[in-house]
Amino acid sequence: MARTALGGRIDLDPMSETKFNRVVGADRILTKRDNGLTKPWIAEAMLINPAGGLVVEAWRKLVAEWESGNVQRAIWIGFSVEQLNLLADEPRHPHDFSLLTCRKRISFVRHDGYTGAPGHANYVVGLGIAVASFQHAFAGRGRFDHGSLAVQSARSAA
Repeated sequence: MARTALGGRIDLDPMSETKFNRVVGADRILTKRDNGLTKPWIAEAMLINPAGGLVVEAWRKLVAEWESGNVQRAIWIGFSVEQLNLLADEPRHPHDFSLLTCRKRISFVRHDGYTGAPGHANYVVGLGIAVASFQHAFAGRGRFDHGSLAVQSARSAA
């Protein structure tokens, strides 16, 4: 679904591991060893599922890279709706973009190899992705909200 929303390709996953990239299929990943928060994120299409404990730092980095034009389009996968509380005081909040509050929990692969859905509700944010594309990619998955920075047409997303 994320790949569809991003136009069919994921250039960068800046908080990943090789085993997770078997699912994501990003052209380039940054691992914990790479410390992606210290590297530039340059991508036309990026996916990020932020590492636990680094949600605020990762959100700030993503927004800064998007605002600078280094990241054109991004999908942020929030592990829990509680993460939104951590970001409540940020100048740019997930609600400012296209936001999906998932009806059903997303299944994840954990570090220990377990695959399953967490006990938390998930959310997905689209930055720089046209509203229609975001809604099409995640159709039927939950409730959509589009904030003041949501891209209203594919033309303005370019």
